[in-house]
Amino acid sequence: MNGSATAGHLFIKTDESYHTTVYYKKSIKPSYLLFDSYNPIGHKLTVVRTLTKRIHTHCSTPAFKKIEKTTIISNLTSRGYPLPFILRHSFNPSKHTQPAVNRNTCIIPYSFENQSIAHSLKKFGLRTFFTNHLSIGQILQNPITRSNIKKRPDQQPYAIYSIGCQDCNAKYVGETGRFIYNRISEHNRNIINRDPRSLIFQHTSKTGHAFNLSDPTCHYNNIKSKYQRLLLESFVSHDLNSINRRIELPSQYHSFRKKQPSPSFSPDPSSSSPV
Repeated sequence: MNGSATAGHLFIKTDESYHTTVYYKKSIKPSYLLFDSYNPIGHKLTVVRTLTKRIHTHCSTPAFKKIEKTTIISNLTSRGYPLPFILRHSFNPSKHTQPAVNRNTCIIPYSFENQSIAHSLKKFGLRTFFTNHLSIGQILQNPITRSNIKKRPDQQPYAIYSIGCQDCNAKYVGETGRFIYNRISEHNRNIINRDPRSLIFQHTSKTGHAFNLSDPTCHYNNIKSKYQRLLLESFVSHDLNSINRRIELPSQYHSFRKKQPSPSFSPDPSSSSPV
């Protein structure tokens, strides 16, 4: 049984003021974890810290704190806890209460001269951190950061894309939840394997034309909803001379095609402009 279930706050009125201490139910004798049990030592440390912490959270006067401390030592020693173990691991408010620290910091490049600056700032309660200088070699190796590199159209995920025929105005419009270049690779395999289910292969086999698989156009990207991608794919298919088996949209949707939002990416200048 846990001893915390048998204790609580007790309010005592003395001299027109109220004080608190720990109250134990008289019908239940506190029973704590045996020290000689096979439980981890950390559990036994927790028993001591929890009980001794109540001395400072429940008892409002030094007299009540002294009585509660005597009671805890008596109860724990009856369960096999050595007195040095109890005193060593008792809760100490001074160890757990950290003084307020000024968190103002200053970051400056590291140099021998700046060490004196850090020493001067310490007098004003400022903590100083040093940063390393970038060498010329590091700058030349990484002239452009990754965030400044614009992705190519075939590197867009969750996209609606189109592939144009090199010999006529036909286009194939598709949607994918992966990167476009993964889907382009599948189109290329379908042509090599002569897959009759592929619309691109059907067009090339009937006309002898070839699609420009190396230069797809990304119309929309980052559309994670499958239903939204299918709807946008149908919109783009109606506006282009596509070979898709597209869904015929009701006439109420025709006006929305003129209000399509602009794509949220900057396509490659060599590719055709998005719809």
